[in-house]
Amino acid sequence: MRTLLRLLSVLALAMISLSALAQVTTATLPVGSYPDVVAVNTATNQIYTVNAQCYTFPCSTQGTVTVTDGVTHNIVGTVNVGYSPADTIVNPTTNKIYVANLCGNDATCQSPGTVTVIDGATLQTATVTVGYAPGFSLHGIAINQTTNTIYVANECLGSGWPSCPPGSGTVTVINGSTLATQSVTAGRTPINLAVNSQTNMIYVANSGTPGGSNSTVTVINGSTLATQTVNTGYITEDVQLDATTDQIYASNVCGNDTSCQSGTVTVIDGATLTTQTIAAGYQPFWLAVNPVTNTIYTANACADSSCSTPPTITAINGTTLSTTAVPVCKAAESPGDVEVNTVTNKIYTPCEDFTKGNPPGQTVFVIDGATNTTFPIAVGDQPNSSTINSVTNTIYTPNLLDNTISVIGGDTKLQLVNVTPCRLVDTRKSGGPIPGGTSESFTLPQLGGCNIPTTAAAYSLNVTVVPSGQLGYLTIWPTGEFQPVVSTMNSPDGRIKANAAIVQAGVNGAVSVYVSNTTNVVLDIDGYFAPSGQTLEFYPLTPCRV
Repeated sequence: MRTLLRLLSVLALAMISLSALAQVTTATLPVGSYPDVVAVNTATNQIYTVNAQCYTFPCSTQGTVTVTDGVTHNIVGTVNVGYSPADTIVNPTTNKIYVANLCGNDATCQSPGTVTVIDGATLQTATVTVGYAPGFSLHGIAINQTTNTIYVANECLGSGWPSCPPGSGTVTVINGSTLATQSVTAGRTPINLAVNSQTNMIYVANSGTPGGSNSTVTVINGSTLATQTVNTGYITEDVQLDATTDQIYASNVCGNDTSCQSGTVTVIDGATLTTQTIAAGYQPFWLAVNPVTNTIYTANACADSSCSTPPTITAINGTTLSTTAVPVCKAAESPGDVEVNTVTNKIYTPCEDFTKGNPPGQTVFVIDGATNTTFPIAVGDQPNSSTINSVTNTIYTPNLLDNTISVIGGDTKLQLVNVTPCRLVDTRKSGGPIPGGTSESFTLPQLGGCNIPTTAAAYSLNVTVVPSGQLGYLTIWPTGEFQPVVSTMNSPDGRIKANAAIVQAGVNGAVSVYVSNTTNVVLDIDGYFAPSGQTLEFYPLTPCRV
C-alpha cells in the first residue's frame, strides 16, 4: 500500500510540474475502415475522414468519407467515393470537399483516377476524371481559394498503370465552378504540390526514380499554365511554401547523394527561381511552414541509417537558414506528417511504426515552436497524419488500424472530477463471466445509473476479479485500440482481488477487458477526467511496464 501511495504522490507531482505544452486526447470517434487522412472545414466545423476501406492496394471496395460534427462529435453522414481514396482538401469558402481516388471507378486500378466533389451542405457528389494515380501522397491535391481552382498531382506509377505514358506525369487543373479540367505536363512522378494564392503560382514536387538523375520542381503559372523547371536533389518528396516571403521548400530524401545517406531541403526563391541547399536529417520527407515565425519544419524518417535512435524534426530558420534538430517519437518510429498551428505556434507529428513485431506507434508529438520542447500525446493505433482546426484549436488524427480518429484539445487539459463510488459493471448479475482468452467491451457512460457524462475522457476505476479458478492476468484499455502487452492485475491462486486503474475512454466512451482465464469482473468508478483547465491534470501514456 505504501508503495502505491508513493507512486501516486510521484505521479501527482509529475502532473503538476509538466510543461504547459501538455495536451490530451479528449475523444475517440469511430469512422470507416482504414482511415488515412482528415480534412476540416473551419467555417462549418465539419470533419471529413477519408476511409481507404482496405489495407491492401488496389482495394476492391470503394472508399468512403465519414462526416463528423466538430461540436457534438456525431456522425453527420457517410459519403461513397472512388476506389482507393488517398487525399482530400476542403474549400471553406464554397463548402466543397475534394477527394482524390487513386483508382477512380476501376477496382483493378488500370484506368485514370478521379476526384469526388462533395457538397458540404447536401453531401451530394460529382465525379471528375483526372490522370493516373491522383493524390497518391498526403499533399497530392491543393487549392487556390482566390481563383477557386483545384490542382491534382497524378503520379503515374508506370507498371501499375499500363496506359500511363512512361517517365512522365501530369497535373490536372479543375475549375471549381464548372468542374472543367485541363492537363499540365509535369516531371517524372509528380507526387506533391503547393499553391501560392497571392502570386497564383503552383509548385509540383517530381520525385523521379531512385538512383536516377536529380528530381525537379515544376513551376506552373496559374493564369497561363506555362511551366518552368527547377532542379532539386535526389528523390524530392514534398514541397511547401511561405507566401509571405515567396520562398519554396522541397525535401530531398537522398539529398545530393544517390546512396541516400543524407537528406537536404532545397530553398527556391519564388521571384528568381534560384536555389540554395540546406542539410537536413536522415531521409527528410514531410514539410510544414509557419509563415508567422518564418520557420520551416521537415520530418526525418530516422536520426541515422540504422534508425537506432529517435528520429528528428529539423527546424529551419527561414531568414538565416540555420537549423535545429528536435528529437521526436521513439527509435524505429518515423514522423508520419508535420502540421503547424500558426495561431498557437505548435507543431504536431504522429509517430508511425511499421516494424514487424513491434507495436504500432500510439502517440502524436507536439513541439512548442518557441522553445522546441516536446510532449507526447496518447492516441490510437498507427496514427499517420494530423489535421488542425486553428479556429477551435483542435487536432484530428486518423488511426489507421483502429478505424477511429483521435480528437486532441489544443488548449484542453483533463481535470479529475470525484463522484460517489458507484458500480458500473458486475458480470455476476448480468452477462455472466468473461470466458478465458476473450475480451468484452463496456460503454461506461451508459451503465449502472452512475451519471458519467459522455464528455469523460478517462475514468478512475476499481477493478475486481471473481475468478472460478486460476487467473493468469486481466488487462483493461480504451476500446478500439490494440490490447496492451501489460496486465492490470492477476490472481494465480484464484482469490478475489481488486486493483485501481485509470483508463482512457475509447470509442463511444467504452473500455475493453481481457482475461486469460474465465472470471467474473466488477467495475466501480470513483471519478472521471473531463476537459478543464483547473487543478490536477491527467496525461495518458501508452501502457508500459516500469
